[in-house]
Amino acid sequence: MPYTEQQTFGFAEAVIGLLRKEQKALTAAKLDVNYMIANLDNTLTEAVNANENQEALKRQTKAATKYFVALKRRLYVTSSGYLDMAIAGVDKDSDAAKSFRRVRTGYRRRRTREEEAETTE
Repeated sequence: MPYTEQQTFGFAEAVIGLLRKEQKALTAAKLDVNYMIANLDNTLTEAVNANENQEALKRQTKAATKYFVALKRRLYVTSSGYLDMAIAGVDKDSDAAKSFRRVRTGYRRRRTREEEAETTE
């Protein structure tokens, strides 16, 4: 359907208006105009409400994504800072510090492999 929501809603409203205007002639032609108007009106109301709900969910999803991205960044920065502090706390040249550094190095390697895999797909 190539029409926007507003065009479709307007189209339905125009049809309802014409059905009301020509109700006598359509009733004479044995059409159940009252049913047609009620059905279209109910469907239009339902579609408008569904569209409003969809738009609200889009706004909510965007806000949730923004919140998550900020929280993910904070988590990484905090983790990285604590890792740096731990390395300094066990003496930078110690075996324990090497173990701490492997966490960051392993993470970077995995991330690089994942990025390479994404670009080859």
